[in-house]
Amino acid sequence: MKNLFTPFIVLSFFIQTLKAQTNSQKVINKGDVAATAYFGFPNRLPTALKSAYKLNDHTNDQLDIKNSVPLGLTISYFVKSNLAIGGEISYERTQIKWRENETMMGNDSTIISYSHHYTLNASKVRLLIILNYHFAIREHSDLYFGFGLGYSHSKTNLDIEFPHTSSYSNVPPCFFPVSARTKVGVNYYLTKKVAINAEIGIGGPLLSMGITGNF
Repeated sequence: MKNLFTPFIVLSFFIQTLKAQTNSQKVINKGDVAATAYFGFPNRLPTALKSAYKLNDHTNDQLDIKNSVPLGLTISYFVKSNLAIGGEISYERTQIKWRENETMMGNDSTIISYSHHYTLNASKVRLLIILNYHFAIREHSDLYFGFGLGYSHSKTNLDIEFPHTSSYSNVPPCFFPVSARTKVGVNYYLTKKVAINAEIGIGGPLLSMGITGNF
């Protein structure tokens, strides 16, 4: 009978030992503060702006697009060793220049060609309250699932250059002011306090990379 229970006793001892080792090797604990600075990609502003202003029309001659990569900072407090709450701020901007060619009839019935030059500048700031659940916490890494909800502010300016004249206008934002984000991320610790961070998510950057500091 004793031989029948021996494997279960060994297995139970092994599980308890593994749990003890895992707990002793955790890189995050209750009361810690984590800060992550990141950059993301892609920048989705050009796609949204081109759709809103119908810049895919072949009658528009697109000249130039300048993007900034999305930049962000998150700060979170561990209310438990595996549960953190905090905030996130991110910023991205885009500039699109294009030309629209027109024709008009002159006083002598000749056809005159001219162009309108447009410069569209847009920026977007997100402010989120975030909740991260950390699992698979190991000696050098931890995985987490996160959710964020908050406010999104967009600013759009359109500069129009007509022949010999120009105008500049503030355009009402074409983006919904509420922002939400769902993400899965990983921290790989180079030291006890510094880690490389990577995330994949919906809402905000699809992919991001950054540096995490634990305090």
